Amino acid sequence: MQFGSSNTYGPKVKIGDEMCAQLMFVIGTDGSGLYHPNWRQNLNFAIKVQEKANEMYPRTF
Repeated sequence: MQFGSSNTYGPKVKIGDEMCAQLMFVIGTDGSGLYHPNWRQNLNFAIKVQEKANEMYPRTF
């Protein structure tokens, strides 16, 4: 697996012979008076997805 150049994040990664898009999770919170009632559930889901991705494709820099 190859990540972005010089150990930086790029829009794509190479896994085997395939180019794949990297993932980014953006989770809103209730901060600053905004109302996002399910933000904690969204955060927990994103963490589980990230953990599974890291398990399947561990970083090797």
